Amino acid sequence: TPTMSLYTPFFHSSRGYGVFVQGTMTGVYDLAKTDPEAVTIDFELNQRTGGHAVVYFFGDYDAVLDQYTALTGRPFLPPRWAFRHLRWRDEHRIASPARLDGFDMNADLVDDVTMYENLGIPPGNYEFDRPWTSGSASAGHEGFASFDFDPVRFPNAAEMLQALRNRGYHVFVFGAPWAVGDNAVEATADGYYVPRSDLLIDFTNPGAVAWWTERVQSLIDLGISGMKLDRSEFDISELPIVPDQPSDVFADGRNGREMINGYTLDYARVHYDAFADRMGTDFVHYLRAGYAGSQQYGIFWGGDTPGRGAFGILPPTDLGLRSAIQSLAHVAFLGFPIWGTDTGGYYQFGQRDVFARWLEFSAFCPFMEIGGGNQGGGQHAPWDMPTDPHDDPAMIDIYRRYVTLHHELIPLLYSLATEAHGSGRPLARPLVFDFPDDPAVGDLWDEFLLGRDLLFAPLWRDGDRSRDVYLPAGTWIDYWQPSRQLNGPTTITAEAPIDRIPLYVRAGGILPLS
Repeated sequence: TPTMSLYTPFFHSSRGYGVFVQGTMTGVYDLAKTDPEAVTIDFELNQRTGGHAVVYFFGDYDAVLDQYTALTGRPFLPPRWAFRHLRWRDEHRIASPARLDGFDMNADLVDDVTMYENLGIPPGNYEFDRPWTSGSASAGHEGFASFDFDPVRFPNAAEMLQALRNRGYHVFVFGAPWAVGDNAVEATADGYYVPRSDLLIDFTNPGAVAWWTERVQSLIDLGISGMKLDRSEFDISELPIVPDQPSDVFADGRNGREMINGYTLDYARVHYDAFADRMGTDFVHYLRAGYAGSQQYGIFWGGDTPGRGAFGILPPTDLGLRSAIQSLAHVAFLGFPIWGTDTGGYYQFGQRDVFARWLEFSAFCPFMEIGGGNQGGGQHAPWDMPTDPHDDPAMIDIYRRYVTLHHELIPLLYSLATEAHGSGRPLARPLVFDFPDDPAVGDLWDEFLLGRDLLFAPLWRDGDRSRDVYLPAGTWIDYWQPSRQLNGPTTITAEAPIDRIPLYVRAGGILPLS
């Protein structure tokens, strides 16, 4: 149960090479499906420019990523504070306000802040998802009409943001490349939309970019430290969002065939430039969609991976967590070294184990974010569980333990991110990166090294309380029982009660913690 998010015409071979098709035209890699003896690459030629290029890289996985990111853009280096966990809700509901610091504020926001304080959960970063803005819009487009907080949903917004900052939070807001409601008036008058759309801004139009940049920078004046940048995929639910025909000509002359993949790059670049112009390097955006080169503009999350099927309506599933674990392996090869996932799934989870195991997994993802959709009342909070008990002391302990552990890992994460900024080396990586000659790890998709010395092996099946863990060559120390040392290569059965992820430190390694 994956979700469309990152896509790039780039792949690694275990035979010591990588292949990248330059440009933004669409195409297909046939990885020995039609012919078992051949990898076939079939991409559309750019009829406008006549340009077409395939680049081959040679070396191990690290060498291929180094060459690839040198060509397409070195990964973004977030500020140190960006590695703290991020708490968010898909919707802060309109309801009777609650008091915080002497002011009436949104009750859901107050619930998050006060429960964190009462339960001893360390503050991190906080995001306001849509619909957070003022202004009216048609159904399905709420939250895209302005760049101001809705005073009904968020009374005393300035005091609310100050209350978060006083507690150490950095604040994010949701964004999308859509202009509706109040934003649509000027966009329509000045022709700022892409062809055949009354929704998407044309970021190849300098006038549109200047107009949009001014609005985006107004968020900085509110004290916003970054944006959650959504909705720039070429396709959502099989509907072509970005115009995709040769006759769809954008302001800079590119057409829809080029912009299917190119649009998300321009979207990321414009928002990066808007914040970098005012904030230098003290900001971070996180994006759902990305293409080759997007890694230089922000970090990424995995989109609407489910904890329950069919928009939160169907029964619960643990396959969303399985998909998230696989995705962490995929992005390591794709050149997106800082990535995370909606902990618990975007839709309200229905299995207690899934939330616990997802918290444990997310603690070791470079980007840890916890929140979810409002379908089914999904607050993703251990004090407001959809399972029994509703106020869950054991789950509160798990939530607090793994948020705290993630924060303790920030010195390691920031050090690895600095390395990734210069080389493309992923922070969390499948074991085959570091043990390429070990045949036991060639297809091992659910064990990772965070850096060189911390091995974690997440669980995903509902009800599991143990799993097989392969330990490669070397001596490994059980993080939870430091007196227990294991010599690899070996496969062990690791006990994993609901509050514990199998976790091992390489003997003699360095593990900087705060």
